[in-house]
Amino acid sequence: IRTAILVCVKNEDEEVLERIRYTLRGNLREGVHFWILSDSLAAFVANEKEWVERLREEFGSGKIFYRVRLIPFERKQGNLAEWHESHADQYDYLFVTDADSTIPQGTLAKLLSKAEHPVNQDIGIFQSAIYIVHDYSLFSRANAIGQYYAQKLYFRVNQAVFRRAIGFGHNCLIRSKVFSALKLPVNILSHDNWDTALCDREGYRTVFVSDTVTYEEATQNYLEERSRCKRWMKGTLQGWPILFMSKISWTT
Repeated sequence: IRTAILVCVKNEDEEVLERIRYTLRGNLREGVHFWILSDSLAAFVANEKEWVERLREEFGSGKIFYRVRLIPFERKQGNLAEWHESHADQYDYLFVTDADSTIPQGTLAKLLSKAEHPVNQDIGIFQSAIYIVHDYSLFSRANAIGQYYAQKLYFRVNQAVFRRAIGFGHNCLIRSKVFSALKLPVNILSHDNWDTALCDREGYRTVFVSDTVTYEEATQNYLEERSRCKRWMKGTLQGWPILFMSKISWTT
């Protein structure tokens, strides 16, 4: 099954390489390619190219790919969309991750088996559960507990009752043909709400896959979290047109 594992990076340190290596050791299989999509400054590009060479030595040159944008625009969603315009016909699925994502062994194979099942052909986005790892501070531990119960209760109930959920924008498997139809407005800060709504408009559900667990890092203090949440709040408010779009289900 032709699948691309995608990670968008921007001015990352060496830690991201270890997370990538862990992910690839457990999920790089026949038909799967790995892409690093970079929006980094020139000072970081040299390090990223070195990472790619090290990954190619370990996993094979025919499976590891790298692309850097000379003119970054539209943040992560623009990076993914620009890449997909050139590679839409090469892959059946995209597995989108973030620089702080850690994907356990067998996760991709499990999601692909669900996606290929005949009864799931109306599903466009398969969103794995995402729990927090490396919660070293009390603040991050509190976040980890909250995120754990939100997914154990709220998202699982939504999925059970409505047979659909919302995508988180990362650690998710997306059908390539569905991604082609997701034409987001410009200057959007949070693409996950839009992905879910536009997917629904095309006739595809987004589902929460509670038995497939992945991990991400957490902010370690209040100031980091406050800065991130301010950006997310703006992104959420930008989604007000979704409420008035046609051909979107009441549930979404």
